[in-house]
Amino acid sequence: LILGAEFFFIQDQFNSRMNTVFKLYYQAWLLLSIAGGFVLYELARSWPMQAIPRPRSVTFDASLGNWSFGEIAVVTASFGGAVAGIVLMRETVFGLIIFGALVGAGLLFVSSAAGVLLWRAAARQPSIDGSSGALSWRAVWAGAAAVLLLSAFVYPITATFERTAASVDGELRAFERPRNLNGLAYLQKDNPDEYAAIQWLLERDGQPVIAEAIGQGYHTETSRVSGVTGLPTILGWPGHESQWRGGYDEQAGRPEDLEQLYTSADTDAVKSVIQKYDIRYVFVGPAERGAYGQVSVSENELFERVFPEEGVEPGEVVIYRVRADVFSNVTRE
Repeated sequence: LILGAEFFFIQDQFNSRMNTVFKLYYQAWLLLSIAGGFVLYELARSWPMQAIPRPRSVTFDASLGNWSFGEIAVVTASFGGAVAGIVLMRETVFGLIIFGALVGAGLLFVSSAAGVLLWRAAARQPSIDGSSGALSWRAVWAGAAAVLLLSAFVYPITATFERTAASVDGELRAFERPRNLNGLAYLQKDNPDEYAAIQWLLERDGQPVIAEAIGQGYHTETSRVSGVTGLPTILGWPGHESQWRGGYDEQAGRPEDLEQLYTSADTDAVKSVIQKYDIRYVFVGPAERGAYGQVSVSENELFERVFPEEGVEPGEVVIYRVRADVFSNVTRE
């Protein structure tokens, strides 16, 4: 799957491999990492531990020894790459500055060392002492592998800070988001009314159809009720619905019907929408008011308020249940 995604992708509206990566390649890497961790353990447990030699006295030799000018150039370029890495990552945390230095030095080492070896091979120039010198293609390959491995660690480090960051007193700080497995923890903290309403719906029997505002792709504050409860709704994220259903034909008219449900003062028009989709509950919260402005849904001949319960002052969220007699004249197959 990992190799295949480099050559093939599933045709969709994006005409790219993005969804192939999402649905196959990404998961394959996760599975490979699990197997890779086990294999690394199996390999490492047979490696003998070398005895640590006693340190000898340190001496300083002011001469260049057997280093060639090419090898000195490689060291200089690698040092320059380290400086460049620090400069480019100067806005990040201290650990990433060090990491930037390692990656920068590694990239410059690989490129400059390869250049020296190619020049040496073309000019048939040995090092000062007549040997092949400290540089070898094995060293260059090892350096390239080190750069790749170090680069692979950029994402988990940066993503950890990015994904755990939250605004505190106007400043974005890492590790300030709730750290638990409850995906609704943020909602319980920021909008307890909506959290309580969702919990109320989770306690209902069956699969009643709920009405909520149309969602926007990747916006967690929209289509969140049906997404959390698993209850069917009229329309979720239009772009994704179109993507997986091959076009917008299937959802044609649904945005207009939802707007009519939430804003129309015509009882017959609202009733026709309810019967068309067999709607049982209408959710009215911040997303609905933001999407439709002045929401006209209220306790009347079509709806009865069920959340919050009678006697409790409504907060930001109200759930209305469609009265039973609305369906009294509806013929079902």
